[in-house]
Amino acid sequence: MSQKKEVRYYIKPVISTHNSELTNPDKNLIKTNDFYAIKSLLESYNINFDIKNDILSISYDPETVKYYTTRNAGRKPKRIIVNSTQNNPETNQNKRDFNAYKYSDIVYMAQSMNDKELFEYLSMPRPTFYRHKKKLLESSYFKQLDRTRFEDLDYLRSVPGDTYF
Repeated sequence: MSQKKEVRYYIKPVISTHNSELTNPDKNLIKTNDFYAIKSLLESYNINFDIKNDILSISYDPETVKYYTTRNAGRKPKRIIVNSTQNNPETNQNKRDFNAYKYSDIVYMAQSMNDKELFEYLSMPRPTFYRHKKKLLESSYFKQLDRTRFEDLDYLRSVPGDTYF
């Protein structure tokens, strides 16, 4: 989880203890009841704010705010599936095994194939392949790899951050 962020602003007094419009001719002041209503509404989104000594303090968790504002909208990425069939001698049946390619598999295959052969082998459109490859090359997984051990699949799978391509 990420760190909470806090923002502080100096403001002129905006809280009014009066609830009557007759005693509060200044329309810019927020009524006390309104302040607490807004505060409780924002607390449900994990955003906290308070006013002390004319300083407005806002603290929030960026991940929570992102979750509520984007709602994880958008199309979910498709996974490239490895379809392998294995014979089971005990039952004389073929067992179908579906696995998704991970970064380690792509890095390993890239040592023996060029990009064109690789995206044709994966049955992936070229723009999609390059978009995924760009994400792979910018990932923390790829940055921490030992460049001399790209041929060692066990090493590639043991590095943390090996996620789906």
